[in-house]
Amino acid sequence: MKKKHKRLEAELASHEPAIQSVQEAGQKLMDVTNIGVPEIETRLKALNQAWAELKELAASRGEKLDQSLEYQQFLAKVEEEEAWISEKQQLLVVDDLGDSMAAVQVRSLFYSLLCTKFHLMIVLWIMKQVMLSFF
Repeated sequence: MKKKHKRLEAELASHEPAIQSVQEAGQKLMDVTNIGVPEIETRLKALNQAWAELKELAASRGEKLDQSLEYQQFLAKVEEEEAWISEKQQLLVVDDLGDSMAAVQVRSLFYSLLCTKFHLMIVLWIMKQVMLSFF
């Protein structure tokens, strides 16, 4: 979608000189003749308005695509971390607590780190829910 939008922006940019040329031709025509001046003015105003609206819509669409990409990347990260949590939860259900002081200390450190990461994942999950409420 992003590539398609970039092509659209390039197409709009390539038409800018043609739009300006039509505007200049209309202005010159009004300068040299009195025939059809009200219609020329009306058509030029409509052209300017339509062109401005088209550029504004393209810019808005680009911003929405950027936001959507950011959101999708966020969701992918959350899913990755949720998978990690699930994997670590499986390790925590093991009843083996270690058979030496060193093994117990390592398991204790691992558990502390796991709890910290788990708390961060809860925060990310909450952020995901908030983001989903905006879309």
